[in-house]
Amino acid sequence: MTTDSSPEVSGTEIQERFFAINPNAIEAAGRSVNALLSSRLCEASRAKLKSSDAWKTMKFRELRRLIKQNCVTDPEFFNPQFSVMEMSFRILLTHPKDPLSLTQLHYEIMHVWMESSWPRHIDIASLGRVLTHDTYYGVVEVTPQ
Repeated sequence: MTTDSSPEVSGTEIQERFFAINPNAIEAAGRSVNALLSSRLCEASRAKLKSSDAWKTMKFRELRRLIKQNCVTDPEFFNPQFSVMEMSFRILLTHPKDPLSLTQLHYEIMHVWMESSWPRHIDIASLGRVLTHDTYYGVVEVTPQ
């Protein structure tokens, strides 16, 4: 019996699920990719912009690279108070692997949450369901290449 949980078991083989950010999914939902990413820029990223509104003309990859290079070490960028989707989005945005497996994403979220003064938990199957039903952040399930 196959369920919504992950990883999925197919015979004796476990099939890992993978997720990524799809900028087209963000645009298709009527949102601006640039506005969504620019609102996640940390101070170090903002300082590297040529002007305060330079983000408006940047491509998804450029904004993502700017965030990856500058925000990963910012202690407020991965705030344990963020929702599970916001945390997932930020991890997917900055992680060197793209796409990211559900198992790895779950590990990264739990690492942040368990280090906080108010630990939280989400099981991997529930995280998979939440990610699959995203309509805001452009998180989509993909087949790794």
